[in-house]
Formats: sequence, structure tokens, C-alpha cells
Amino acid sequence: MPWLNRSHRGITELASILQSRQAAGVLAVPGQTLLLRFLGSMGGTPAASRFAVVPEPENEDPAMRYFE
Repeated sequence: MPWLNRSHRGITELASILQSRQAAGVLAVPGQTLLLRFLGSMGGTPAASRFAVVPEPENEDPAMRYFE
């Protein structure tokens, strides 16, 4: 989800914790619902991703000024 930025750290962290519990098979239905809600609010579901605004890629690599 390239549209996420630093301000999304908290919700991304919580979604990551829930996702890891889901992968381990220990996440109950309420947790799965919460994970889906988090992903939807971040534009991480097919239905929500159509509303996400993808930032324009940077044309210039900032590191190139050191290698020219």
C-alpha cells in the first residue's frame, strides 16, 4: 500500500500484529473483524483500494547527488 505514510504507523502496527496472529491461527472472529476493519480504513481491501490516492513516484533518486 504505497499511499501509507508516517502518520499511519499506529494502525499499521496494530494490523501487523493482528495479521501475524491470523497467520499463526490464533486470531478469533472478533480479531478477524477488527483486522478487516483496519485494512479497509487503510485502503487495503479491494473495495477500499479504489478510493486510495497513490502518490506520484519521485523522478529523482535523492542518493544520486552523492554519486554524480
